[in-house]
Amino acid sequence: MEQHEKKIENSQFEVFADCPCTVAEGPLWHEGQQTLYWVDVTLGIVYLKRYNASVNDYKYFDLKLGKIGGMVFLNNNYLLLFAAQGKVWKWSPELNSELYAELPEAIPSRFNDVIVDPEGRVFCGVAPVEKGGSGSLWRMGKDKSFVCLEPHTAGMPNGMGFSPDLHYFYFTITDERIIYRYQYDRSTGDLSEKEAFIRVPDNEGLPDGMTVDTDGCIWSAQWNGHRLVRYSPSSEKLEEFLFPIAKVSSAVFGGKNYSELFVTTANYPWNEDDYKRLEAGMVFKLQKNYAGLPENIRYE
Repeated sequence: MEQHEKKIENSQFEVFADCPCTVAEGPLWHEGQQTLYWVDVTLGIVYLKRYNASVNDYKYFDLKLGKIGGMVFLNNNYLLLFAAQGKVWKWSPELNSELYAELPEAIPSRFNDVIVDPEGRVFCGVAPVEKGGSGSLWRMGKDKSFVCLEPHTAGMPNGMGFSPDLHYFYFTITDERIIYRYQYDRSTGDLSEKEAFIRVPDNEGLPDGMTVDTDGCIWSAQWNGHRLVRYSPSSEKLEEFLFPIAKVSSAVFGGKNYSELFVTTANYPWNEDDYKRLEAGMVFKLQKNYAGLPENIRYE
């Protein structure tokens, strides 16, 4: 281990929600509501919990939409749920879900992970139809039309993010063990100059969801890796936060001044002992000297 790399046990994390999630993912922070939203991908359930509520004081909604691979806020009032069969649903806790958009090419599959750019375009991954197959990356415009950006990814498309200066777009392909970096054109939403930016070694887990902090550092959750890893803007590994839970799935900044990091985990396949003993499937919170930026809000 190089000197600059720090390994930190997850004693600095506390349980934020003791939810029994099979695959907790896609966390979103709502500043106005002071509330964290997340999904259980496998069961297609949306969760929410106010910041100051107790760990077991959360709400959940089984919407019967199939697997929900990602979501974004729509005008702070609604959620767009990117779900099974290429369908995008508009929903809020006070509103029945209604079909918002559809990607015909994804009907045999489902969406997996999404992010909004500053102009309201949604970048969305589409999962492989079969294990070992290829996925794809799309961009949904504000007119609800879709453009394919990457027709073939070698496995599951996953976590995405933007550098704070908006020069770069990051895109994780889990099965390749690579986080790619692209030049990002804010005026058009186009991506160019793709490069393999971070390569995760075989002795670690698989890169899953991610977020970016105000210093431009990338926080990548590792599925089957027992860890959350922080990389510098030049791709250098800076810190590892270690968990007893194997499947660390994603992260997002929120809380006061976006100074707290919320981390989702998975308990897949479900194991009751892992839930009770390891707290697998719960959502955690870290308060330290880091901060993030608002993300995944789409205005129309």
